Amino acid sequence: MEKTKPVIIPKIIGGLGNQMFQYAFARMLSLKTDADLKLDILDFKTYEFHTYSLSHFNIQEIYATERDVAPFKRHKRQRGIRGKLLNPFFYNPRRYVAEDISTFSQKMTELTPPCYLDGYWLSEKYFLPIKDIIRKEFALKTPLSDYSKDIAKKILDSPESISFHIRRGDFVKHASVSKHHGICPPEYYDEAIRILNERFPQGEYFVFSDDIEWARENLVTGRPTTFIGQGPDKNYEDLGLMSLCKHHVLSNSTFGWWGAWLSEETHTGTTIAPKKWLAKPFDTSDLIPERWITLPY
Repeated sequence: MEKTKPVIIPKIIGGLGNQMFQYAFARMLSLKTDADLKLDILDFKTYEFHTYSLSHFNIQEIYATERDVAPFKRHKRQRGIRGKLLNPFFYNPRRYVAEDISTFSQKMTELTPPCYLDGYWLSEKYFLPIKDIIRKEFALKTPLSDYSKDIAKKILDSPESISFHIRRGDFVKHASVSKHHGICPPEYYDEAIRILNERFPQGEYFVFSDDIEWARENLVTGRPTTFIGQGPDKNYEDLGLMSLCKHHVLSNSTFGWWGAWLSEETHTGTTIAPKKWLAKPFDTSDLIPERWITLPY
């Protein structure tokens, strides 16, 4: 009889970029430890900001059930009076693994299954050992629409294609999200444009945004510019188009981060990112690779 493998279950939540980080780290651990991988997407039943979108990629996609997750949840640290009563008996940080720092943690890569992963894991260092596998699994399996195919041809025909991501949407509309994230100021985008126009006189901009009207009204590139905003139902298509570009300007969003990172399989271009990622203090030293340019905004 075949021996049952231990399991690693990552909590998948947030926008598409965050979902990709959560999957990538868990996938690395599952391969390193020869464990089964199951994705916990249960919270999307009530999550109001985003939908689960990883199914458009060639990932290992087996879902965890509530029955799979329950044994791990009992090991989560409880707060207050409940914590004083239950933590001495049930709390186990090796089974319910809650991310406690924003920077890369080597000890997290040494976890052993079975375990449940609750965090964002925002660093390529968590999956660099399997970067080629991640790039293959984050290739789209859902066919592009005719519109996206036309944009893809335009990008590939451009001598110096520049992906330019502007994230506003929920960062502006929802007070709680806005207070946490903040948005990149116009000065950041202006400086990025100045740098790229100086480096690439033949540059052509492809602007991706969840607030495309704001982008049209406020962004002046001085170069040929195509504005693209297909909405949340086509976010995976926009990400795929971003990854075709040679150069990248990121907003403070992991969505654009992945467009730039995936493009590095075929391009050695210039990527510009904001040093200030959240409204509150946040260390981006492991989030932004050293090979990318950071601007102090």
